[in-house]
Amino acid sequence: MGFPPSFDLSRRNALITGGGSGLGFAIAKALAAAGASVILVGRNSNKLSKACAELGALGANATWTVCDLLDRGAIAPLVGRLERDGGPIDILFNNAGVQHRAPLPNFPPRVGIGLLQPTSPPHFS
Repeated sequence: MGFPPSFDLSRRNALITGGGSGLGFAIAKALAAAGASVILVGRNSNKLSKACAELGALGANATWTVCDLLDRGAIAPLVGRLERDGGPIDILFNNAGVQHRAPLPNFPPRVGIGLLQPTSPPHFS
């Protein structure tokens, strides 16, 4: 995939939540193709490692880490560690999501509240 020179993301770090599959992985591939170093974050280490290996096979500089972003207390340490180890995060693609399938009468209220809460880390607001 070719990008115009004005879209050069070399020397940029991109954090993609939910980057192990689907839209997050597609965005990671596009950002990597534009030259960004990509950091995939999600809850499933198998998905993340496979996605990272595929990106690496394409020549991308890609890393991954497991983090449950619903645990708000885990976000600041994650960002701190990533920036300490790899430099500032220049791009955030906040793609992580949660779903719960159940008939409405069986839907637990605490799950509904959790689904409605935004997952944007306050550091990027």
